[in-house]
Order: sequence, then structure tokens, then C-alpha cells
Amino acid sequence: MLKKTSHFMREANLIGGSWVQADSGETIEVVNPANGQTIGTVPKCGRAETRRAIEAAEAAFHSWKKTSANDRAKLLRRLHDVIMDNQDALAELLVLEQGKPLAEAKGEVGMSAAYILWFAEEARRVYGDVVPSPWADRRILVTKEPVGVIGAITPWNFPSSMLRASWARRWRPDARPWRSRLRKRLILALPGACLPRRRVSLPAW
Repeated sequence: MLKKTSHFMREANLIGGSWVQADSGETIEVVNPANGQTIGTVPKCGRAETRRAIEAAEAAFHSWKKTSANDRAKLLRRLHDVIMDNQDALAELLVLEQGKPLAEAKGEVGMSAAYILWFAEEARRVYGDVVPSPWADRRILVTKEPVGVIGAITPWNFPSSMLRASWARRWRPDARPWRSRLRKRLILALPGACLPRRRVSLPAW
């Protein structure tokens, strides 16, 4: 394989908008479970790299939280389109890293895009609430606002669909080291058309 995914190859971590190696220079091998073949490596990051990723996300958050719900919806719809444009390549990657049949892998990528599309529509309906007050002279209003940086770990058996669902809900990356090539190839499939620079960091450890 690797015919479709080879142009997505980037054996580095995305931190603060830049592709970087681990401070130690150490790497983690990514192995095809079907034949034991090493298909690549990812940097083995530690506490320092993770801290920089968190700090970069926090710095970007101050401007990102001001993005309107409509703008976020547009970005998510674009993300859906780009995932589907690269469905074959992303499915091939799942097969190589996980041993999943190609047809099932393509179905998972399609399902992940469907999550994105659903949340793109929901993003435009992030309504507030007026809560009945126990006091006659007071009104309780509830507004929904971004709260900060989030990290998430996806399950091994459906990394694509769970990752996209996580991103769609809160624009958060997962942190599974032997899945990071999938995350990186997804980012590389979005050449400046989708995720704003510095909004997502992908350290592996």
C-alpha cells in the first residue's frame, strides 16, 4: 500500500503550528499488525513537549474563542469535505496501522466525516437559556462560551471516527502515540483550507 498516503508522510509532531521532533530525538515505531512491517515512526515526546503544546493551544485560544458559531460551522463543513476528498488515503492508513479491512476502514472514515457534518450544523444552534427564577425580581440567563484547552484520548478500535467526533465537539486532538500518523495525515490533507494555524497540537508520548 502507501500509494495514496505516501504524499501525506510527515514523521513529526505538530506543536504551535510547526512540525517538530522530540527533544530527545527518540521515536516510536509504527508497525503494521498484519505483517509486523515498520511503516514509519513518530517522535517520542515527554513532559516538556506536552507542556509546549498546551501553552501553544492556550495562547491560540484567546483569539479562537471569539470566533462566531457561524464561522466555526463553516470550518467544520470544510473539514467534512476534505475528509471525504481523502477518504481512500485515510482508509488505507487505517488498514496499515490497525489491520482493519479496507471496506470497513472506508466506512469508518465516512462515519467520521458524518460526525463532523452533524456538529457543523449543531454549531449554529448553540443557544443560551432563560431559566425560571425562584426570585420574582430576578431573571437567570445562561450563555454558552468556550472554556479552554482540552486534551482527549481516542479508543484504539475506531480512532478515526472518535477523533473526528472529538474535534467536532470541542476542536480537541487525541493523544494516542501509535495513532499519531493518522492525525498527522489528516492535518496534511487540509492544506490551509480548514483548521486555523496553531489551533491544534499533536504531541505523541
